[in-house]
Amino acid sequence: MNVEEKYREIQDVYLSQNKPFIIGFSGGKDSTAALQLVWTALLQIKDKLNNPVYIVSSDTLVEIPKVINYVDKTLEKIKEAALREGLPFYVEKVVPDIRESFWVNVIGKGYSAPTRLFRWCTDKLKIKPTNKFVKEKVSKYGEVIVVLGVRSSESINRNKSIKNNSIEDSLFLKHNSLKGALIYPVIRDWNVEDVWDYLLRNPSPFGIDNRELFALYKQANAGDCPVIVELKEGSENSSCGNSRFGCWTCTVVSKEKSLSSLIENGEEWLKPLAEYRKFLLESSKKPELRIDKIRKGKKVKGGFKLEFRKVLLERLLDAEKQVGIKLITEEELIEIQRIWMREIVKI
Repeated sequence: MNVEEKYREIQDVYLSQNKPFIIGFSGGKDSTAALQLVWTALLQIKDKLNNPVYIVSSDTLVEIPKVINYVDKTLEKIKEAALREGLPFYVEKVVPDIRESFWVNVIGKGYSAPTRLFRWCTDKLKIKPTNKFVKEKVSKYGEVIVVLGVRSSESINRNKSIKNNSIEDSLFLKHNSLKGALIYPVIRDWNVEDVWDYLLRNPSPFGIDNRELFALYKQANAGDCPVIVELKEGSENSSCGNSRFGCWTCTVVSKEKSLSSLIENGEEWLKPLAEYRKFLLESSKKPELRIDKIRKGKKVKGGFKLEFRKVLLERLLDAEKQVGIKLITEEELIEIQRIWMREIVKI
């Protein structure tokens, strides 16, 4: 891994393509490394920056509170640093359309909790809001470069996706659905050790402490992090592998490891969230709570019954009181009420 060569590559891409950059930023290690690389590289050619760089962060509205607090704090520091340095970097936070938010779908419409076979959440909560933003910029500028911190070594599926979308003799990947958007996987050939090595050796140019991010990963990984990163000073640091932060409501997996590990490592105030998630997961498996539907001549289970959706809302508001932070927005509550009223009138 030659960082100086990577900086030159980024500079060449920016200058030769002459298109705006859109950096996908989740606050995790990979997107932080991607952003730090681009920021550092472009700061070196500050006088040649003619195109904007957008940093887009997607908030599903059901992020783990400790994680979203860290992300929001980081975004503020990025804004401040961009102004201070006079860089054309602009932070944009996107959220789902209220009509497609997690709580409106589950409590309002009665969607059962997401599963591996019925994973409706990813598209509605993350992909659509980000794609909408990218489409707006493509419409404005004609073409854009989407910088992502994706790596071939993340998983077999990720490696396959990168290979399938690669453009021959090019640094870029094709975007599956958006014309006018080229994907620039700036750390595609890095492994997890490279990512942490870069972040822990190189201070953040926009004012965050990468060791705080490292500590957050360690806390959310049950403290079980093999020693694989060695700094120049000779000290050793634990790397937390390919762990990642998900939504606190995630029922696609049987156990949400990040939330559980945070609780086990001192964040006991998050327990009501874990209990609610467990209740939602178990309830989705109870046919008596679901509406009977006829599909292709067969009786199947539909969404949650209205009476149970009321229970879900009551429990959520109770969890909200226990943790002392907002878990559902006023806009979502209004939309849920509208959906319920329409359903009652039909009955």
